[in-house]
Parts: sequence; C-alpha cells; structure tokens
Amino acid sequence: MFNKILYILGKINLFLLLVLFNPNLSYAEINFTDPYPTSSQWQNTTNITCLITVTQDTAINTSEIEYCISNSGYSYENWHSWRDDAIVDNTYSPNQIRFKITIPTQIYGTNDFFEEGSNNYIQWRIKSESPYSGMYKINIQTNHPPRITNLRPDNEGCASIHPSIKADIFDEGMGINLNSLTITMDKYPETNIFVLRASEHPEIYNSIEKTILYTYEENALEPGQRYRVTVYVEDTGYKEPLSATQSAIFTVKNKTIIDLIPYPSPFDPHKEAIVIKYVLSQNARVTINIYDMGGKLIKTVIKGQQRSVGEHINDKWEGTDYAGQNLASGIYLCEIIAKDETGEHRKHKSLALFRK
Repeated sequence: MFNKILYILGKINLFLLLVLFNPNLSYAEINFTDPYPTSSQWQNTTNITCLITVTQDTAINTSEIEYCISNSGYSYENWHSWRDDAIVDNTYSPNQIRFKITIPTQIYGTNDFFEEGSNNYIQWRIKSESPYSGMYKINIQTNHPPRITNLRPDNEGCASIHPSIKADIFDEGMGINLNSLTITMDKYPETNIFVLRASEHPEIYNSIEKTILYTYEENALEPGQRYRVTVYVEDTGYKEPLSATQSAIFTVKNKTIIDLIPYPSPFDPHKEAIVIKYVLSQNARVTINIYDMGGKLIKTVIKGQQRSVGEHINDKWEGTDYAGQNLASGIYLCEIIAKDETGEHRKHKSLALFRK
C-alpha cells in the first residue's frame, strides 16, 4: 500500500515538472515598450492615435492584441471594455511589432472617447497571456474656440458694390473644419442675399496664412444701402466642436475711391512708415502724392500703378522727399488719384508727421 502511494506521488511530481518546464505549456516572455503618447505629452485633440511596441520571445499572433481605455481615472471600475481592433503600424520581426489604434475607433462606433484633461488612460495586453502593459496616461489640452479677426469690410465702414471679404481665422487645436466655414451676406437688417460655403469653394481659405478671401461678384450691391457680412466656422478634433462667429455692418458706396486712411497719424518715421490705406470700387491705375501745407508736391509714393477692386494696405511713405531727405515734423496732405474707364477720381486726407 505504501509503495502504491509513493508511485502515485511520483506520477504527480512528474506531471508538475512537465508543466513547469515544458516550453509549449509555459507563458512566453512579453514586453510592452515605447508607448505613444507618453504621460508627459499634452495633446491638442481628443482624437488620439496611440502606439505601442510588443516584443515576445515567440512569434506574435496579431489577433491576440487588445487594449482598453478610461476617461475617468485609473480605477478598473471606470474602464471601458477590451477591444481587439488595433492594427499593425510596423513589423520589425515576427516577435516585435508596433501596434496602433485611433480613439475614437471607427470600427466599434463612437462610444469610447478620451476627454479633455488628465484622467485618460490606455492599457494593452495579449489576451491569452497574463502580462499586461502599464497604464499610460493621455493628457489632453482644454479646447478653445477658433478666432476670427481682422474682418473686412470694417464694421461701420464702407465698401464697394462688389466688396472683397477678408478675415484671419485661427484655431490652436487641430484647426478649423473647412466644411463648416460659411460666409453670409444680409441686406441689413434681416434679408439674406448670399450664402457661400467653403465645402463648395475651398479655394477661399488659405491654410498656410490662415485667411479667407472672397470677392463678391454676384448682383451689385445697392449704393447707399447697409449690409451685414458674417463669417462662421467650427474647429475639429474634439468630440464637441466649438464655433466662432464674426459680423460687420457696412455701407455701400459707388465712388471709385471709397475710402482713404493714412495710419498711424501722427507717425514717427524713426519707428515706422505710414500706411496709405485705400479702398477701390473699380479696378484703376493709382497715383499717391504727398504735399506740404503750402501745396508743394514733395513726394510721389506710387505713380499709375494698376490696383484691383478692394482694400489696399501695401503702399507706405517713410517721411522723405524726392531727394530722400527727412522732412520736418508737421501736417502734410495725402492725395490719391484713381483712373478708370469712367475717368479720373481724386481724394485727399491730411496726416501728421512727428519726429522724436
């Protein structure tokens, strides 16, 4: 009887040894390295592409890779379900592979999101094995709405019967949603006459300079009538996009030279040149002259140069005469002459030069 017990115990020990030392039955060595993004990096979007390198001492079965996320802390009570839709980003060898997944995932729908703030985590595993990766924090900046600045025509300013609409548009996150960018024009106060969507005219937005430019070429606006132009845009990259709206009310004038504004006035030539800003309602050849208060012509800034419809801010005067000599502080007169098919048109505006 005793010998039989020893025999049974020996069989059990042999089985345990086979389990412990048989490489086909033991767990493989697994490492999760090079996570992206790391906990020290702040993201400016809630659409996050996460990557991790998996190394195993045997070939990796890619269908075994899983991940799960949390957007409310690291407690497992707050984590979403494990998912297996990670894809291969790079294969270094059969047993070292880089995986990635973009949250929110498009395969399972859009229920799982990272949120703004520092309570987001992701964890990876091979589902048939016991080792897990660390919990990697995903920090996301708080989203801010886009900014619309320098809208033209100016609010309470003037414009031509075919105004040029300009604005600077910037978003510090993932940028603007071009499909949302819309320009509308109303005959003030409420009658809409025009809607332009950048989804149909993407050329109006310059993605490098972050500006929009569109010249209204439809039915001419009515001289003397007030109009309102409005620019609307949304940002992108967040679960709930933020928007911005900017409007300007302007009056239409049918003169070739709608406006002439030298600025800043007074100006100090030691610091900056004065900008000769003007607005044209027609294409014209433009001359800009500077006179002293005695009526003497002292400088021609430009002469007979072709200028298009709209606002112009690139012509400047440095406070010098024809010989390049610095002029004394005082009041001077700026004249603009515009020649078009209807004849010659002039406008004058005084400016102040003050040297320190």
